[in-house]
Amino acid sequence: MRAFATCDLLAPAGATAGLYPQPSPPCQQRFRRLAVPPVRAPGNQVPSPPMHRKRTHALHAALGFAAGGALLWLALRNADPGRLWALLTGVDLRFFAPVFLLVMALLALFFWLKAVRWSWLLRPLAPLRTADVFPPLMIGFMCNNILPAHLGEFVRMYVLAAQRGLRNTAVLSTIVLERLLDFLAVVGVFAVTLQFVPLSPELAGLRTVGYAVGAACAALFACFVIFVWRTAWALRAADRTLAAALRLGVGILIFLPAERRRRLRVRLHAKLFGLLEAGVPGLFSLRNLRMFGAMVAITLLLWSLNGLMLYLAVISFAPAQPVPLLAALFLFSVCALGITLPSAPGYIGTTQFCFVIALQPFGVDREIALAGSFYALFLGIVPVTLAGLYYAARLGLKLRTIKEEAA
Repeated sequence: MRAFATCDLLAPAGATAGLYPQPSPPCQQRFRRLAVPPVRAPGNQVPSPPMHRKRTHALHAALGFAAGGALLWLALRNADPGRLWALLTGVDLRFFAPVFLLVMALLALFFWLKAVRWSWLLRPLAPLRTADVFPPLMIGFMCNNILPAHLGEFVRMYVLAAQRGLRNTAVLSTIVLERLLDFLAVVGVFAVTLQFVPLSPELAGLRTVGYAVGAACAALFACFVIFVWRTAWALRAADRTLAAALRLGVGILIFLPAERRRRLRVRLHAKLFGLLEAGVPGLFSLRNLRMFGAMVAITLLLWSLNGLMLYLAVISFAPAQPVPLLAALFLFSVCALGITLPSAPGYIGTTQFCFVIALQPFGVDREIALAGSFYALFLGIVPVTLAGLYYAARLGLKLRTIKEEAA
C-alpha cells in the first residue's frame, strides 16, 4: 500500500482547478489545498475546449436527441392521448400523496447509499465521509439530467478531485468500479428475471438470450474478482491479451499503410490499457473480504430500491391493477440497460420506451406504463436537479463553468 500510494495515479494534481473560478468564502480553505493554481484564459475566463472536443460532444448530443425522440415516438405511437391525460390528471390524492412521500424518502435513501458506497471506494485515496462526497455526487447526477453523453460522471470527478486535491484518474477509477458493480448487478437481475417473464411464443427464444447473458455476467464477475485479488497477474494477462487482439483487429485494416497500422495499434493499446490501470487505486477498498461483501450487498440494495420506486410510480396510476413485483425487477433492469445507450438529457424517450416494453408482458396497459414513466422521469429530474443546483451554489460553482469544464 505504501509503495502504491506514491505512484503517479495518486499524486495530487490541480488540473481541474479551473472548474472553480471564484469559490465562495466557505469553500476557499478547501480549494487552497489544490497543488496547481487555476489556469486562466484572457479575461479571467475558463479556457475554451478544443474544437474537436466541441464537435464530438455536439455529435453525442445530436445522437442522444435523435435516439430519445425516436424512442419517445415509438412509445407514444399506439397510445390513447385522452386516456393518458386522464391518468396523469385524475389520480386519487388519498393514495397518490402518501406514495409520493414514500418515493421521495426512498429517493433520498437511494442517493445517500450511493454516496456511502462511493466513500468506501475512495478510502484508499482519502478518508472521506459520506457527507463529503454527497454534494459532488448530486452535482454529477444533476449534470446527467441537463448534459448529454453521461457527462455528469466526469463532472463529479472534477468537483471532488478539485475540492479534495486528488488526481482525476484516481477519482475516475472509483467511478469506473462503481459503474462496473452496477452493470454486473443489473445484467444479473435481467438474466434471472427474463426466465420468469411471461413471454409470448414468438419471444420465447429470448430466454436463451437470458442464459447467455447470465453466463457472460458470471464470467465477467469472475474476471472482476481475479482483478481485485490478483491485480498484477491480471494486468499482465490483460496486457498480452489486448496486444494480441489489437494485432489481429488492426491487422485486417490492409487498406492502411503498415506504419500507420502500427501507430494505431500502439495508440489504442496505450489508451485501453491505461483505462484498465486507472481502475487499480479503487481496488484496495475491495481486497478486504468483508468490505467486498458489503459493497456487493449495498449495490443489490441500491437497485432493489430503484425497482421499488419504479413499481410505486406505476401503481400510483393504477392502484387497483395487480402488478407483480417481478415486473418491478424486470423493469428496472431494462431501464438501467436502456439508459446506457445514447439518450437525450434526463433520458427522455428512453425511459418511456423501456417502461412500455418491460411492462407489456405483464399485461400493463400502455397508457398506465407511460403515465408511470413520466412520473418516474419527474422524480429523476426535478428533485435531483434541484439538489444538484443547491450544492453547486453552496460550493460557488456556476452552471456555465461546469458545462465548459465537462465539454
